[in-house]
Amino acid sequence: MKFYLVPIGEQFSFQGQAYTKSGPLTASAEMDGKSKMIPRSVNVKLFNSAEPALQEAVKEKCISANDILTAVSSCHSECLEHLAGIQSEVSDSIFKDTTSKINKAYDKLIYHIKSLSQ
Repeated sequence: MKFYLVPIGEQFSFQGQAYTKSGPLTASAEMDGKSKMIPRSVNVKLFNSAEPALQEAVKEKCISANDILTAVSSCHSECLEHLAGIQSEVSDSIFKDTTSKINKAYDKLIYHIKSLSQ
């Protein structure tokens, strides 16, 4: 299980030592109580059998990729509407350049979301 998914107060094993998670990026060693920084992306082994249940609970709280894509598309549309509202106040080249940049950023974000969800 990834360290960031471990609840604070949970005991786990990392690099052959026992720890208790004490913060988002810290844990206390069981042997001497010293605090250690733990990378959030590192895999750790929980001591109890709650790991599968925790993973399911985390999955249930996750937002689906489709919900994220819908929200991003809605935001993109709203940005273009606001931009259209100021079109008469800026030069044609600035309007086209800004529209292009917004569309490129949107395309890049959509591509990234889709690649993460596969």
